[in-house]
Amino acid sequence: KGYAVDLIDDIFKSYKINNYMVNIGGEIRTKGLNFSNKKWRVDIAYPDTGSYYNSSVLSLSLSDYSIATSGDYNNYFVENQNLYSHIFDYRTGYPINNNVISATIISKNCIDADALATAAMVLGRSVLNLVNYSDSIGICLIEYDDKRNVPKIYSNEHFKEFISN
Repeated sequence: KGYAVDLIDDIFKSYKINNYMVNIGGEIRTKGLNFSNKKWRVDIAYPDTGSYYNSSVLSLSLSDYSIATSGDYNNYFVENQNLYSHIFDYRTGYPINNNVISATIISKNCIDADALATAAMVLGRSVLNLVNYSDSIGICLIEYDDKRNVPKIYSNEHFKEFISN
């Protein structure tokens, strides 16, 4: 989806369209300003299908950036009281088994954000060290505590620049 968003972005640029948001299934690219002459607002959903469904955990302001979120809170199954994600750990060949429930990446290109968001779901907080070298990539991880109760948010400095109140 990230690649397709970037292709549409290229088409819009070729027609000299300066203000838009492209969204394909949550992979998003922004350019310019919205109809209110402000940066585009993108919310990160609260990673829960229960009582907080349809609420947001963070609001972001973006212009000329892409964003992608990967998570397992909408696509999993439970068997014998074990939760199995649809995202597989490439190192084991099995569904991921960590406390990460959502990973959001902000990048210039949507294809990069899309790929890094899925990788961040597998790598967990160690991905924060991988992308901190670059001030052009923002990352936000949401993890449950060990009892899968209270989500905690971890992000790098570049990501914090996009958070709006």
